[in-house]
Amino acid sequence: MTETEIIESLNRSGYLFESSIVEFLNSKNYFLEPNSVIIDPITKKNRDIDIIAYQNDIQKDYDNKISCQTCFAFELKNNLYPVVLTSKYHFSPTSPDELIREYITTEAEERGYDAYNGFYEYFTFQSGNIYSQYCSFQKKNRNSEIMAFHPEQLYSGISKVVQFCDENKPWWYDRESVGDDADFDYRLQWFRHWLYLPVILLKNDLYELEIVDNNPILNKTECSQLIFNYHHNNEPKSTLVTFVTESGLEKWLDEISKLEAESEKELLKAKRRKGKQKE
Repeated sequence: MTETEIIESLNRSGYLFESSIVEFLNSKNYFLEPNSVIIDPITKKNRDIDIIAYQNDIQKDYDNKISCQTCFAFELKNNLYPVVLTSKYHFSPTSPDELIREYITTEAEERGYDAYNGFYEYFTFQSGNIYSQYCSFQKKNRNSEIMAFHPEQLYSGISKVVQFCDENKPWWYDRESVGDDADFDYRLQWFRHWLYLPVILLKNDLYELEIVDNNPILNKTECSQLIFNYHHNNEPKSTLVTFVTESGLEKWLDEISKLEAESEKELLKAKRRKGKQKE
């Protein structure tokens, strides 16, 4: 193979896409965890997560011991055809409450930290539309028409990042009340709000489909959300999965960073309330 053929092959397969995203996230001061894996609950085999990323926490407020941090679980899709989110979701009295995976230090909530007005409100009410179905396109053969279908590879990617976010809550969250050593006691002095986000990152086009006056309307977008229903440990669950294109990634990450900064301000207020109550 020539070098040109190698590069073209890598580009078609998506390896170049992944490499460019890794370099971009690194330039944006994100820590990256390579080769993260989960165990498939059915096959019991390892399943790779494309990219785990979170911002460099060296800049966190170590003096006041507060931390608001987002862990992104990225599944990358070098999509040849557009992805379309369909069937707009409407909230009802039976809608699930826990649609994002967030973990908050117990004492922060006890001291009046209002987590609802941070990430949850943003993802459920402010970030745009939510859809309950998705599709992409393919040809059955070289001469056939292009057909919309439900890609198994896309479903598999969604289920991987969702499973990762379900299973990787911070280790201290289950042990908050233990405090069995000095180092752990130090960790409990922190007020934390950590978020685990499943993300499908598309190389190319993303659309939302809406029905207006019985007519289908396609809206091209850089970011949207899917409500994903599934079972985990034999329990029915729902979560929001963000779909974002490469062109919209930087803007979306900046929005999340702003949310983190605002949440840290509220965590600090709760921390100071705790200090006053001890006086």
